[in-house]
Amino acid sequence: MSRTSHISLAVALLLLLSGCSSGVPVNDTSSPTVTRTTTDVTDGFNYPRGINESGVNASLVAKNHEEALSRTNFTLRSSTEANTSNGQRAGRLVLTADTGLAPVHLKHTVKHENKTTNTYATEETVYVRTGTGQEAAYSMYERSDSPISVFPESYAATWFVRTHLRSAEFTPKRVVNRSGVPAVVLSASLADVNERDGKNVTSFNATVIVDRHGIVRLMSVTTTLVEGGETVTYSEQFVVTDLNSTTVAEPDWVDTARARNTESRSTSKENVTRSL
Repeated sequence: MSRTSHISLAVALLLLLSGCSSGVPVNDTSSPTVTRTTTDVTDGFNYPRGINESGVNASLVAKNHEEALSRTNFTLRSSTEANTSNGQRAGRLVLTADTGLAPVHLKHTVKHENKTTNTYATEETVYVRTGTGQEAAYSMYERSDSPISVFPESYAATWFVRTHLRSAEFTPKRVVNRSGVPAVVLSASLADVNERDGKNVTSFNATVIVDRHGIVRLMSVTTTLVEGGETVTYSEQFVVTDLNSTTVAEPDWVDTARARNTESRSTSKENVTRSL
C-alpha cells in the first residue's frame, strides 16, 4: 500500500467520521453484524469476474459490485472508527436503496459529534435533514446539481472496495454459502501489504466476502498506520443484506423539507421584488 493510498484512505475515513456524507434510512446506528449463515461449499463454484486462484483485480471487482447492486434493491450497513492518542472518532451509516439506486434513503450518525444526517434521494431530487426535532435543518436540491450526483460509488461502497483491494495482495481462502448464495472469502494481512511502501503500516487485517454474482457481501478492514509520529488505527466494515427484499419508503420529514424550500423561495422572491 503506497503512502498516497494511506493518506487518501485516511482522508476518506475522516470525511465519513466528520459527517461529510449525504445520506439513508433506518433507526439503526449499531455496528454492522456479520450474518452467521455461512457453511462450507466445495464444488460447483465459479469465481466472479476479477477473482481467481492467483489473485484479485481490484478495479474489476469494484465495477462488478456496483453494477450488480444497481440491478437490485439492498440494505448496506457500515461502521467506521479512527482511534488515536487523542481519542476515538466513530461513524455509523445505514442505507437502503431501490433498484437503480433510486430512491435511496441514508442515515449517517457521527457518534463523537452527536450528529445525525438523513438523506432521501429520488431520481430527480435530494432532500437532506441534519439534526433532529426543533434543531433540525433542511435542504433540497436537484440530484444532478448536488454532491449526491457522484454517489453511485458511495451508495454501493465501491470506493472502499476498490481502495482496500488495491492496498494489499488478497488471496481466495475458501468458498462459503452466504445466505443461500455461494461466495468466496478473500483475506490479507500485514505480510501481504506492498513491501516497498509497507513501512507506513504496522498492522493490517482484512476479510472480504464476494458472492458469485460479484456483490461484496462483507468487507472488514483494520489498518494501523504511523503518520507524523502518531499511531492511528482505522477500522471499517460494511455488510450488504436484504437483496431483492428491501423497500424504500419516503420519510415523513421530506414534506417539511419541501415546505421549507417553498418558504425560502417565496422569501427570496419578496426580497428581490422589494429591491426593485
